[in-house]
Amino acid sequence: MNKLAFFAGILSATTSVLALTLTVTPKANAANVKAVDTVVIIDESGSMGGEQSWIQQVIPNLESAFKAAGFGAGADSNNYGLVGFGAGGSGNLGRTLTANGNQLFGAGDFATAASNLVTSGGFEDGYSAIDYTFNNYNFRSGAVKNFIIVTDEDRDNGNNALTSQNILNRLQNSGTLLNAVVSASFQDGNGNISLGIDSKGTAYLADGSGGFNKNAGGTAISGFGTTIPDYVNVALSTGGAAWDLSQLRQGGNIAQSFSNGFIDIKVQEVVNTGGGGTEEVTETLTI
Repeated sequence: MNKLAFFAGILSATTSVLALTLTVTPKANAANVKAVDTVVIIDESGSMGGEQSWIQQVIPNLESAFKAAGFGAGADSNNYGLVGFGAGGSGNLGRTLTANGNQLFGAGDFATAASNLVTSGGFEDGYSAIDYTFNNYNFRSGAVKNFIIVTDEDRDNGNNALTSQNILNRLQNSGTLLNAVVSASFQDGNGNISLGIDSKGTAYLADGSGGFNKNAGGTAISGFGTTIPDYVNVALSTGGAAWDLSQLRQGGNIAQSFSNGFIDIKVQEVVNTGGGGTEEVTETLTI
């Protein structure tokens, strides 16, 4: 598929109105947290234009789902941030993209920040970008912390001091969830190709009409280079999830299923980490 068709497929998959039902059941002893701090950490290399467009569509819908689950109401607003990495080569191991001069902002301003993303890079060290985010952002102690890394490469090593273990330690010690949208393939316990998997081994499968089904036994079966140890295993170890970027790139109903599954997992993670409501929430999202 050429790049124009690929980008059109992703964008067309983000313009249908879908009904997403989330059943939110928090841990019995979870703190009653009411807000979420989310930073998207995204590759700025030449092949990432479609994903950069996709994340701009998904964030407002994720915000709607967070609010439906009881997070971000009133004064306890949800915050978002955007970090790019790889633009300009090996010298750029992470950079902040602001909205109206603000490092953290509301979901409605995410597209403003994302308008400054580029696709000119070629050296992608996601670990350095994660490290950059920790070193340059201050998060609220009362908010659930989320990092979402999006890249189609494994790690290019720009800092030998950073390893999967110390990156994982930093995420776990700060209570930060990591989701990875990467070049890795997943399957359920029956061998069916999956959109992604969560930390409990739940596999998300496209249902052919823009929704998804869940099956047990989800595992990672292959990845580009060292993507699985670099990103998939780290994300799952934080209680986060990992996703097959190639499924998103198929566009159409599969990309719609991908977006809906991604939002479903993110809300479940936040609920399980921070508390929230226990009712079933039906939210209509423009995806």
